[in-house]
Amino acid sequence: MARSANKQLVGRLMKAAGTTYAEEAGITLRDKPMPLFQLLLLCMLASKPIDATIAMRAARELFKARLKPIARP
Repeated sequence: MARSANKQLVGRLMKAAGTTYAEEAGITLRDKPMPLFQLLLLCMLASKPIDATIAMRAARELFKARLKPIARP
């Protein structure tokens, strides 16, 4: 599938589905460590036996509290 076809497909899906959990949690997706860490944290919370909306809200609060990954020595 060509790149432009992928973008069109994503556009149609987003129009039909609305926002993503990442957007709702305040994650700006980029190929950088922090947004990817935030997305990982959101996925871990969402995989727990709780409502996805609660997981998203919990992730958003952790991000507001400036939760950061542990730095390597």
